Amino acid sequence: MSPEDKARFWGLTRMSNGGCLVWTGKRRSFGYGILNANGRSLRAHRVSWELAHGAIPSGMVVCHRCDNPPCVNPDHLFLGTQADNMRDCFRKNRIFRFAGFKASNHSCTKLSLNETDELRRLYATGWFRQMDLAEIFHVDQSSVSRVVRGDHWTAVHDQDQAQSSGVQRGGGE
Repeated sequence: MSPEDKARFWGLTRMSNGGCLVWTGKRRSFGYGILNANGRSLRAHRVSWELAHGAIPSGMVVCHRCDNPPCVNPDHLFLGTQADNMRDCFRKNRIFRFAGFKASNHSCTKLSLNETDELRRLYATGWFRQMDLAEIFHVDQSSVSRVVRGDHWTAVHDQDQAQSSGVQRGGGE
């Protein structure tokens, strides 16, 4: 990686209150950062590891201690196998999306359904930027963006409303 690419990499980060070095550049699904360098698309957390510690050994993945996908703080990253990463995921109860748990009951959930409703209401007034709401609700701007767009909570919220009104969703037996 060229010195210019390294400088560009670190320039696309900002320190958060929790000590995460948050990637502010382009992101892929699930919030993981992407850096385009030398005609290739590189995962930001892997680039961070390599800049701080050297090459990633074959068969190893870069995992997050902080469980914050856009974080590129080398101190928050560790190497492990994919099996290690999945064990870490289960141990920290981050697999809820695939196991059918309600997100509002998940230990890593930062916003309640009421908070997401309030966040959307405040954003709709036009008086608050997403960065303002991120500060108010103590979450990253990307989380606010996903809530505002309806990428988070919509299905759970609709399901909760349907259950409380006695309406059953879905078909089949």
